[in-house]
Amino acid sequence: MTQWWAGLNQRERRILIIGAIVVSIALIYLLLVEPFVTQVKELDASVSEQTELLQWMQVSEQQVAMSRAKTGSGKSVAAGGGSLLALVDQTAKRSKLGDAIKRVEPEGGQGVRLWLEQASFDNILLWLAKIKQSDGVEVSRISIEQPDSPGIVNARVSLQRGGQ
Repeated sequence: MTQWWAGLNQRERRILIIGAIVVSIALIYLLLVEPFVTQVKELDASVSEQTELLQWMQVSEQQVAMSRAKTGSGKSVAAGGGSLLALVDQTAKRSKLGDAIKRVEPEGGQGVRLWLEQASFDNILLWLAKIKQSDGVEVSRISIEQPDSPGIVNARVSLQRGGQ
């Protein structure tokens, strides 16, 4: 190796040294810096998601505390004054839509957004009519898609209490 190095002229040696430095810098970047930067970006995104979740949980905690204060106990409130999230979940399950519920989340301070998949169209309509009549819950937005099966739909529903 030493003989080979000694056999190179000055210009070739400089090119090899510069090339080794460039390759070393590239390896340091690819093995150390780039994974660190990627991890920081992922953690930043995770922090944002967790912050949103915390805010939602704090709002829900306040709603639960207010509900408990209204009833004077830890038991759930009657349909007119309870949490809309709980009401929607309970009534949907009673209307044979429990398995179709894929996601329920608060929408703003007064609403609930609900995702239903592979649900009976008739059951959805009956359920929406029932909660409007008995609990004053109204549909603010609805989107319904029909997959291949007749009578079965995927729906995105936004609900709000009537007077709010």
